[in-house]
Amino acid sequence: MLLLYTDGLVEQRDTGIDDAVRALTGMALPADGPPENLLDIVLTRLTNGMCEDGIALLAARRWTGLTGAGQSGPPVAVGLKGVPSTGPRGGPVSGPGCAGRGAGGR
Repeated sequence: MLLLYTDGLVEQRDTGIDDAVRALTGMALPADGPPENLLDIVLTRLTNGMCEDGIALLAARRWTGLTGAGQSGPPVAVGLKGVPSTGPRGGPVSGPGCAGRGAGGR
């Protein structure tokens, strides 16, 4: 699985960037299933529902499974989420959670 993210995911007011990157790289994340699920897990665990800055995430993995009737699936599965910052710069954005405000795509 390849995970790309913007600095808003790891730069939080109450957590140092090194600690946040360590937390991200130390997560036991599922390698199977839709990439969107992985993005929701990452957002939920790292932001705790508070977003101080906009966040963009992209997850991609090579698809090696079969879709049914012996046919191969697409060669790559991709998930994309964007979480806008809607509060004043430097102020936390709260609500139902960062993961709940994102837009999913394939």
